[in-house]
Amino acid sequence: MTPESDIKLHIINELSAGQFVSGQELADSMSVTRSAIAKHIKVIRELGLDIYSVKGKGYRLSEKLSLLNLETIKEGYTANNPIETASCYRFHKRLFN
Repeated sequence: MTPESDIKLHIINELSAGQFVSGQELADSMSVTRSAIAKHIKVIRELGLDIYSVKGKGYRLSEKLSLLNLETIKEGYTANNPIETASCYRFHKRLFN
């Protein structure tokens, strides 16, 4: 995973609870600028996540998000729903490669 991917994953993890998180809080936690956070948010939106931005409040996902890790995806692939698992795997590869 690249440092760029680490930042995106951190942002997604922070927003996954569905609460507002300020750009400054995100920037401080990753030792980057708010501008860098905004650029990563733009890329994450382009990947298909619906992120709200409200001045004075910060960023928030439109709804809570249950995150999968690669091991969960692999386990799911051996389960009964390979189509949904493949879709999740493709999203994971787009985000982290």
